[in-house]
Parts: sequence; structure tokens; C-alpha cells
Amino acid sequence: MRLPDPKSFFEVVGAAALAVGFVFAFLAIRASVRELCFRVAGMSFISSLALFANHTAVYFAAVFIVATGVTSVEFLENLAAIIRGSKEYFEYRKTTKQQPSSAAAPGEVQPPEPAIKVAPAAVPKAARATGVVVEPPAGPLREAVDALAAGRLEEAVARADTALEADPGSALAHEIRAEASRLLGRFSEAVDHATLALQAQPDDITALRTRAEAYRGVNRFQDAVADATAVLKSDPKDAFALRTRAEAYRALGRFEDAIRDAATAIDMNPNDAFALRTRAESSRALGRFDDAIRDASRAIEQNPNDLFALHTRAEAYRGLGQWENAIRDASKAIELNPSDAFALRTRAESYRLMGQTDLAIRDASLSLQIEPDNAFALNTIVLAGKGSKQR
Repeated sequence: MRLPDPKSFFEVVGAAALAVGFVFAFLAIRASVRELCFRVAGMSFISSLALFANHTAVYFAAVFIVATGVTSVEFLENLAAIIRGSKEYFEYRKTTKQQPSSAAAPGEVQPPEPAIKVAPAAVPKAARATGVVVEPPAGPLREAVDALAAGRLEEAVARADTALEADPGSALAHEIRAEASRLLGRFSEAVDHATLALQAQPDDITALRTRAEAYRGVNRFQDAVADATAVLKSDPKDAFALRTRAEAYRALGRFEDAIRDAATAIDMNPNDAFALRTRAESSRALGRFDDAIRDASRAIEQNPNDLFALHTRAEAYRGLGQWENAIRDASKAIELNPSDAFALRTRAESYRLMGQTDLAIRDASLSLQIEPDNAFALNTIVLAGKGSKQR
């Protein structure tokens, strides 16, 4: 059998990649695997086009485009900076990488209570406007509500799905499905079901609260702000929506807005640990280190193992030049989670500033084993190495 010549072979492989792309595009109909399927389909289409083009420049572009689907954008940014020899980029990363992100910072938790509260059937139906779900009659939907209230989240999902098979347009079933999915960390599913609930009942505050927090979970911060704002128009003192919007503002770099919303929540509940963490980190990002330490300390008093608050306070101490305190908090975080790359970087930089270069290089190297493309850790090693040679 005669093998096809290279050009024909490329076309055969390109056609196969195109077919794979269409298959995964079709599979993306399922919400639970939508993000993965779209990513695979996109990479397949790009690979197919590159093979059909059969040109060096197109291959080079395709490699970078596909790489964004299988690795972090930050890694590609670092690679581009190295190729260009851009020192300014790494200085920029040094200041921004140390801000824990809403989605990725180790130890961060969701707001302390669910977005939905369950009330007895005797409560008037109008109570749903305040985020309270009234118990429905006996059946799958009632079982879904009971399971959600008891924290049996997988069961709540299954029972809500059963209820939706009987009534696909049930706003309450979609609400329960959305909230259970959110609490399970399935944020895309939560967004989809909350949106369906809102299509059935546009003024459904319960669904808006859930979707706002789910949007934050998938880093759609502007959408989170929009939904939380809609909730707050109905009830300006809705603590859940205030916390969600505050965290979304923080992730968007709107620190003053984040502080304002968090402060409102704290005024209503001085022990609101989630709002305290948000305000602490926003203050730290603005260079208000004393304020950051005060709020983070209040959160740590409630939970000594609060990783997010420990991160914030350690970084605030580092900003004030109180390196021993920074090392203490970072060490506590590492004790709780030995793979805490953020705390390792903070401790490494604190050691470096204290002149303990060997310890700085050790911690920064451990951080790089967890996050190999982190520019801040790389910079710490370089500066620590220079400091060691100068001694």
C-alpha cells in the first residue's frame, strides 16, 4: 500500500482534527462538560486550519494559541518577556502576583451561609423575594429542598433533576439545582440553572444571589457585580450580595468599592469574617497595611487557621518591614498547607529582605516546584543569589 505524500497526509490529519472538533462542539450541549468540550473543539479547529495551511508562520501561531488551552496565560507571558528581555514585566509581576486572587488564593472560602434559606410551607410565597425558599408539596422537589437544607448536595442535585424531568420550566427546581451546584463548586452549572430560573421568573432574587456568586466562581466579575447590584436594589442590606459584590470589586481592582461594600456588611455584623478578609486584602492592595492587619487579625481571632487572612496579614507585615511577623504568619499557613505556594513566596521574600539568602532560595525553590512559572519566586531567587555573592 502506497503511503500518501506529506501534503495529502497533512490534509488527512487536518480533516480528522476537524471532525474531532465538530464532535466535541456537539458534546458541549451538556452543561457539565461544556467548558472542556469547547476548549478541545477550539484546539481541534485551530490544529485543523494549521494543517490545511501547511505554512511555518501558521504553525507557529497555532502552537501559541493551542498552548493557551493547555497551560496558563501567565506562563506564555513570562516566556514572551524572557524572549524580549523585558525586565519591566517582571517588576510589574513582582507587585501584582502577591495579591491573592478571588478564585485561586489558597484557603479562601465561599460566604459562610448558603444563598438560599428554606422556610416552612406556612411562610407566605412572597418571602421568596428575600432569598427564602418555601417548602413545596411532597415529591422530588420537596426532597430536593430538604436535601439542600441538610447539606446533602449531590442528593439535592439528583432530586432537582428528577423534578425538572417532570417540569422543565420549574423556577424553584432550577434554583435548588443552581445553589447545590454552586456549593459543590460546579459554578458553570450553577450559572446555567440560575439563568433558567430567571427566565421563568425574572424578578427571582434567590436565583440572582446564587448566580452572582457563581459568576464570581468562574471569574466573570463584571457579571457578578451586575447581579449582586440587582439584588441590592431590592434590599440594600442584603449581606450575601454585599459580600459577593465586594469580592468581585476586589478581583477587578476596584478596591475602594470593595472596601465600601465590605464595610457595610461589617457594620451589620462586626464578626463577618468573609467581609473582614475582603476589606483587609483590599486595604493591603492600596498600601494601607495597618488597616489590613487590623481586619485580618479580627478574622484570625475567629478562625486561627484562616489561610486567606494569614496570607493577607503576612503580606501586610512584609509591606511594613515587619519581616519576622510576616515569616510567622507565612509559616503558620505552610504548616496548615505545605503546598501553599503563596505563603512560601511571602516567607522567601521576607527571608531575603532579612539577609537570610539560603532560606529565601529554599522557600522560593519550593514555591517553584508547585508553580514553575511564577515570576515573583524566580525574581526572589535571582536577588537572593546576588545578595549571597555580595556578602
